[in-house]
Amino acid sequence: MHPVKLLIASVLKPINDIRMYEKIGTTLGKISTVDVHIIGAKSTASDSSFATFYPIFSTKRWHFSRFFTSWNYFNIIRKVKPEVCIITTHELLIVTCVNKILFGGKIIYDVQENYAKNALYGNTFPIGIRQIIAGWVRLKELMCTPFIDAYLCAEKCYLQELPFILHRPYLLLENKPIETNTVRSNIVQFQFGQRIRFLFSGTLATSTGVLDALHWVVRFHSVYPSTEATFIGYCSRTSEWERLKKAAEPYSFVRIIGGNSYVKPSEILSVIPQHHFGLLAYQVNPATQNRIPTKLYDYLYWKLPILYTPNTTWEDKIKKVAAGWPVEFTQLPTLELVNQLLHTTYFTSSSTDTDTWEGTQLENFFLKIIQN
Repeated sequence: MHPVKLLIASVLKPINDIRMYEKIGTTLGKISTVDVHIIGAKSTASDSSFATFYPIFSTKRWHFSRFFTSWNYFNIIRKVKPEVCIITTHELLIVTCVNKILFGGKIIYDVQENYAKNALYGNTFPIGIRQIIAGWVRLKELMCTPFIDAYLCAEKCYLQELPFILHRPYLLLENKPIETNTVRSNIVQFQFGQRIRFLFSGTLATSTGVLDALHWVVRFHSVYPSTEATFIGYCSRTSEWERLKKAAEPYSFVRIIGGNSYVKPSEILSVIPQHHFGLLAYQVNPATQNRIPTKLYDYLYWKLPILYTPNTTWEDKIKKVAAGWPVEFTQLPTLELVNQLLHTTYFTSSSTDTDTWEGTQLENFFLKIIQN
């Protein structure tokens, strides 16, 4: 049997993105009959042992060259001639469907975001055109539905928010961590007076609450000086990066890793065990309130206690394993809060449930799709 050529594609996600490459790519690359090709933004990734990389975008998010990515992508498709395309962004939907009409093949749409909702409630676009952008994105997704062979769905809430997913075979494939052989002990305790290290990881943006988290850490330090904080991840907007850098500059107990440059997912995961609390400071927003951040799964897996913006979607998972406390990041931390955080014993629940990457389900789903 000849190898099935699989193309996994994004525009802004780096070619070594944790979901696109390390999870989906690695899982399907283990199938002996699958030849993996990955398109994405340029990164420092080295060559892969199982995948061929095609950097398609390497400049600022809103650089004019982004308008040519669909054409560049189409040229790569014609060069690779994949039997299956897994598309991880709405930007590539139309050109992928055109390719299917002209040359055949199967399309799997990996729905990682509710893009229309992001456009409507986020701060990426001016208020006057948000509705237009959101409407165009949703229209695109609906028009392309007849050409989609299957969906991967990164969030359970999308099954309600995006009913077109239900019209095709789909797999709920949440952003759970890849299982490893090294996990921290179940029970986590602290002593008053010990140095506390906070961690904010992932996307560094206003929408993820990075500035609120930074200001909160600075206030916490004024109450409890034995405090350090690490902010690690990528900030895609230059203006937000400049604000974050300027805000953090006066404080020697705050370090930033990444910022205006990509950080390897493995590097982010490697710093989790070095910290004592993970911060989920997301601002309340209709676009994100029903989603479960990837780092929530990561913190739970690595037994890192969590301080989080009050959110009923996350609360059940966190309380189930006694993993943390809700915190109002816009309010001044008090000594009572410090005592509460440091005198709590975490992960005392007898629950043995561990949310990890469902690679076997993905493999079976993929094989079923390509065999039909």
